[in-house]
Amino acid sequence: MPRGSAPTPSPEKAHSRGHRAAPGQGKSPSVEVVPVRDELAHSEPPVDLPAVAADAFSAILSDMAALRTLREVDLPLVTAFCEAVYVHHEASAVIHKHGVLVKGAQGQPVPNPMLRVQKDAAATMRTLADVLGLNPMARIRGNLMEVSGQSLALGIRDRLLARIDK
Repeated sequence: MPRGSAPTPSPEKAHSRGHRAAPGQGKSPSVEVVPVRDELAHSEPPVDLPAVAADAFSAILSDMAALRTLREVDLPLVTAFCEAVYVHHEASAVIHKHGVLVKGAQGQPVPNPMLRVQKDAAATMRTLADVLGLNPMARIRGNLMEVSGQSLALGIRDRLLARIDK
């Protein structure tokens, strides 16, 4: 087995030009950060949301705004999350009223069908909470990304200052 690095293919045989931009391609497009609009935190819940979902909607907007993560494009996902909260609430109420086991077609005890509805709503809530940053792990990931971005920016600043001082 040969030792060392593999030989570099000639430019004619290479499948790419490496990591540098080809002449004329120059800069990457700039990225514009959309600022958080404070008035979004006070958005009214959709009128057709039941009270349980509307309360969740207001609480979520307040939390996301405080964390500076709320954007207008998030509102449909927040609404979907709140609808899942409502479905979970309703399924839980039926389970509490009739029990975990109910009478089946032939009188034997069977699991309450609302258990599946409750479980599906909880899964939807878990997925959307992760996407929206509403659970502890998602918040930790978001904070780590923010710290990483700040660290990167500070590193770039320090390198630029070092070059200027030379």
